Amino acid sequence: MTFKAFFTPRYKILIHILVITLLTWVFIDSMESLQRMSKAYNFHENFKIFGSLKIIIQIFTFYILSCFLTPLFITNKKTGAISILLYAILYTICISWLDVNVTSIVSDLNYNHNLTPNLKSSVKAFVDFIPLIFMSCLYSISIMDKGVLNNNFTAKQLELAINLVIIGLVLHFIFSNISSWAAIITIMYFTVKLLFFYINTFFVTPILLKEKKTGKYLLFVTCLFVLYVLLSKYIYSITHFEIGPFPNIIVLSMAFLIDYLLSFVYGYIRHRIKTQDVNLGAKESELSLLKSQVNPHFLFNTLNTLYATALEEKAPKTAESTAKLANLIRYMQEDIDKDFIPLENEIKYLQDYIAIQKLRCVVEPEVVTDFRNVENHFITPGLLIPFVENAFKYGIDPSKPSRLEVSVICDENTIYFKCINSFDDNYKTYYKEQGFGIGIKNAKQRLELVYPKKHSFEVAKENNTFSVKMSIKTKV
Repeated sequence: MTFKAFFTPRYKILIHILVITLLTWVFIDSMESLQRMSKAYNFHENFKIFGSLKIIIQIFTFYILSCFLTPLFITNKKTGAISILLYAILYTICISWLDVNVTSIVSDLNYNHNLTPNLKSSVKAFVDFIPLIFMSCLYSISIMDKGVLNNNFTAKQLELAINLVIIGLVLHFIFSNISSWAAIITIMYFTVKLLFFYINTFFVTPILLKEKKTGKYLLFVTCLFVLYVLLSKYIYSITHFEIGPFPNIIVLSMAFLIDYLLSFVYGYIRHRIKTQDVNLGAKESELSLLKSQVNPHFLFNTLNTLYATALEEKAPKTAESTAKLANLIRYMQEDIDKDFIPLENEIKYLQDYIAIQKLRCVVEPEVVTDFRNVENHFITPGLLIPFVENAFKYGIDPSKPSRLEVSVICDENTIYFKCINSFDDNYKTYYKEQGFGIGIKNAKQRLELVYPKKHSFEVAKENNTFSVKMSIKTKV
């Protein structure tokens, strides 16, 4: 990470200020605690020195992990893991030596200056290294360049990594204090809080932000609050002798409100990112289509010339094909930048495309089409053609008999598309054509972006037949 990238964009400066403020507060508070203990018990003067060194090493380690070792691990897993492990060993040696000496000072006023670490102190020091890794991961991800993150994580992977780090911190806090009955209750308490946090983030908040159903959302939030109170009451009831009386409704309401606000902010950020990804993905797919086109004005002028020439030479078949090609290009120019178009337009596009592709075949393929009940339906443009294009590119051998079946059949709410073509494993497409067009992969991506959880997609290849079956819910 370069020095400039460490502070830009500006929001990173606020993160640095927040972290430095917290670390400064921890350092000052720890130093005051060491000072009070040293005076109260008249400890050896090395008590404050060792305690101060431990705090300084921990803060130094936090920044080494955040700014160097964690970014190294993200970009180079093997080298980063080895580097973190070596540093962990060095950290363990230093901290365990300091802990042994501090413990000796506390337990024995006749302090021995030549103490060495033992297994117990080494294990404790190594375990203390774990939360530093978790905290440094959060800090590092928050200030890391977006380009580096995008190159190494998908959005889902990054979100999963952050959540695992947060849960790891909570688990470490719990299990590092699991020596009493109160610690068991702490586990139950944090489990309830995490459960409600993630339920509100992943299930309840989207009802308001995505579905826009305010009444349903308020009902779910109310149910969450009631369950939160009842579970808290149960947890306190089984241990009221340990942790005091059951808190009043105001205290529980404040605790729930804090968890609710944090989870709502998290859910809101997730919603905004997913919305931006959908818009960006749709734009990228649209650009992929547009980049595959050439200057339409030049093409229209050229095609008009070819059409007139074909009529003069009394070649009606060539003239008709030229007119169909002009229609296809006009369709791409006028309709492809729209969000949705009539399904009838998309089918006209398919018919013209099939007619033109049949011309290149020495042996004309058997083409069966079935288009029914397509009126009053709309579809995102350019979605069906990649599957027919794929059939002609890889399945239809121009020199041999072949078959293509294309159907678009609709009911009131759903479009059912089917494309089935014969293929020969021995047939290899022309080298020039390989990689041409949007491709099925791009079409599948557009399905995920435009019709999330509203489509089905199935591809099968068997008995010298390749089939694509798809359904799209156009109305809820």
